Amino acid sequence: MRSTSGRSALLRLGIVGFLAYHGGLHYPILFARYSMGDPFSPSERSAIMARVQSTGSAPEMNVRRSIHRAGFRFRLHHPDLPGKPDLVFPRFKLAVFVHGCFWHWHGCKRSRMPAANRDYWTRKIERNVGRDERDREALQGLGWDVAIIWECELKSGIAALIAELQQRRLKPPPEGLSSP
Repeated sequence: MRSTSGRSALLRLGIVGFLAYHGGLHYPILFARYSMGDPFSPSERSAIMARVQSTGSAPEMNVRRSIHRAGFRFRLHHPDLPGKPDLVFPRFKLAVFVHGCFWHWHGCKRSRMPAANRDYWTRKIERNVGRDERDREALQGLGWDVAIIWECELKSGIAALIAELQQRRLKPPPEGLSSP
């Protein structure tokens, strides 16, 4: 009879053994059993998260290039406005945010909650969504219109924004602002 003490010790350590069949022979294969935890150490995860850009992301740059190419000029990340909108059109009193679907929780397929550290991510996303709502309400309270372009709807969002800007170009500017 075979002893299983060595096998059970490996199982207690998180090592799982299987037999692979190849060419008429059975080979033992050992590998570590990983939990759904974060595969990176806290310092590695911190370094990864520190590289996440708050400005100049690929979707934001795509929007900026397209709007500029369409002939519209804008200010970037206006520090005096709530939420520092990604693009600001002072002439039209329009603030535009380019939101990543995960970070701002759009609800599309890109907004998938990570399995690891779910409590942390749930709180993080809820804070982001709450801050977005407060910023949007504050901007509207100051008389600004707010547009949001989602990462997953980039092409249609850009087209809709250009159409909106062209419509506003034909209208007279809001009170207190002069036309260039």
